[in-house]
Amino acid sequence: MEIELIKEKVSGKQIVLFGCGNLGKKVHKYFSINKINVTAIIDNDNGKWGKRFYGKKIDSPTSVVEKFTDAYFIVANVNHWEDIQVQLIALGVSKDRIFIVEEANLELTTILQGKYSTENRYFIFDTPIPISFKSFMKYIGFSVLDVFYRCRMNIFYPKIEQRKKYKVSICAMFKNEGFYLKEWIEFHKIIGVEHFYLYNNFSDDNYLEVLQPYIASKLVTLIDWPIPQGQIQAYENCFEKYSEESQWIGMIDIDEFVVPIKYENIYTFLKPFEKKRGSVLIYWKNFGTNGLITRDYKKNLVIEDFTLCWRKYANIGKCFVNTKFIPDISKQYCVHHEAWTSSNGKLFPPVNCFDHIAIFNKYNIVKSQKMPIQINHYLVKSLEEFEMKNSKGDSFFKNHSGKKIYLTYEKYNTSVDYNAYKFLMQLKQRIYENF
Repeated sequence: MEIELIKEKVSGKQIVLFGCGNLGKKVHKYFSINKINVTAIIDNDNGKWGKRFYGKKIDSPTSVVEKFTDAYFIVANVNHWEDIQVQLIALGVSKDRIFIVEEANLELTTILQGKYSTENRYFIFDTPIPISFKSFMKYIGFSVLDVFYRCRMNIFYPKIEQRKKYKVSICAMFKNEGFYLKEWIEFHKIIGVEHFYLYNNFSDDNYLEVLQPYIASKLVTLIDWPIPQGQIQAYENCFEKYSEESQWIGMIDIDEFVVPIKYENIYTFLKPFEKKRGSVLIYWKNFGTNGLITRDYKKNLVIEDFTLCWRKYANIGKCFVNTKFIPDISKQYCVHHEAWTSSNGKLFPPVNCFDHIAIFNKYNIVKSQKMPIQINHYLVKSLEEFEMKNSKGDSFFKNHSGKKIYLTYEKYNTSVDYNAYKFLMQLKQRIYENF
């Protein structure tokens, strides 16, 4: 439910906040801004019981339900809200006194209070940044960290030179995206990707029919990967098995197209980083629906139909890893967004296209509004495709609300971008004539 509606319904009542994670912190801050008192804090993690959360002791759900029989419960947990709702009802809380917070709406509403910045000159922030002296000091600290890490990379980079079978490859997981695969593969062939490691995650469409010619020509290595939410494990498997084959391995999805702007070939962009940088992050340019309810997605091209996009880049993107370094995969939650590597016992974060460190959802140092390369992120496409994608689940999140993403993305789509069009005719010729 929208946080403003929740505020109206619970104002003046006893409020119990269920959840002490990041979303719980945002909810508590929102209520504090609106001068609404939270009566009690509860969590299912018994390791937190007795500890303090914004000055209040964290209790067990059972004890608080028994103590505050007329309270209203605000559930701030993205992944387990359904289980928590069932749990509260079993404890005797009526369903009309349980409210589930929608995270995307919470962030938007909190932003409207004037306490957060949604964007700067270059980026629309994936997570809004608080406007405060503390945030300013963090930015100064990040700038110092940037200098430290780049100096460290310049000293401790691997001194060996390696010649591998492929210069640039892509690792991707897919699920029932057979009608997108041909366009996606042919486009990336045009920009210089030489091999694809594709992990099939429970597909039951015609993916094998589409991929068979590419498998036969040894362009695609197909791996069956029947692991729920197994995306990070797939990346780990790919680097473990195939690092010796390819100099660079990018971690992107089937709804993402790497678009060189300054260059025609992705390796031309990556080569200057090859000696001393372990991974490079390329920022997202997010695209929306173009107002399309439906379209012939089995025939029409994604890059041709969708041109309406965010007016600025997202401050996150995806990484290409230099396999001369050691990928530090297993310790990372979002390795595709923030691929750390190591050499000579030293850890290195990724750098962005301007050779400044790029740490997930933190500050970004860029030189210009003009990027030399971008990733076109077609997360939504038409409304029909969005609903179809949302219904099949996600390969990374167990519970992933597509509606929140859809609303968040669509409100920023006030610009157009035709950078991918310089490859459009060549792409059409490959798809319709030369395959």
